[in-house]
Amino acid sequence: MSENTTLRDLFDRWESIWHEARFDLVPECVTSGTMKLATEP
Repeated sequence: MSENTTLRDLFDRWESIWHEARFDLVPECVTSGTMKLATEP
């Protein structure tokens, strides 16, 4: 898979999360370490 295809797939997932409230896709888009940082106060 080319880098452009990978980036496009990632963008499409985030777009689904934003516009369609597809929060079930978040774990597939973000690593657990990033999620931990995002949820800490």
